Amino acid sequence: MDISYLFKNLISTITGKVNEAKDYTDTTFNALADYVVENGTANGWQYRKWNSGVAECWQVTNITSESFTNVYGNGWYKAYSDWLLPAGLFNDIPSVTGTLWRNGGLCFIMLHSLEKDKIGFYVASLKSEGAANTRFMFHAKGRWK
Repeated sequence: MDISYLFKNLISTITGKVNEAKDYTDTTFNALADYVVENGTANGWQYRKWNSGVAECWQVTNITSESFTNVYGNGWYKAYSDWLLPAGLFNDIPSVTGTLWRNGGLCFIMLHSLEKDKIGFYVASLKSEGAANTRFMFHAKGRWK
């Protein structure tokens, strides 16, 4: 058995593992190197701009005595239009997620329009929902540079 072959193979394996660890470490530290360059409040939203170019904003809004009584097919809804995002935060249309909590009833959110500065959505239900407290929660994420 050739010892030099075994030694070269061992060195190659160790070098490969070291390079894998370096790649993982570099990726991890690059992710940790991102930092917030600006944050604040605008149009009722909290927002952050990250050095990497990512921008995000979020909002929690409580509405008292909200009811959903417009009929569409076998369901009921209420439309909300032009909820303004922080002006100029995104340079393109962001990704938006929304959810709600309601004191009674089974409701869900469906976006019907999305622009870089505003969103429009429906709150829908399988039955007519009387007045109840409702909390909307939204998060938008996109690019600012």
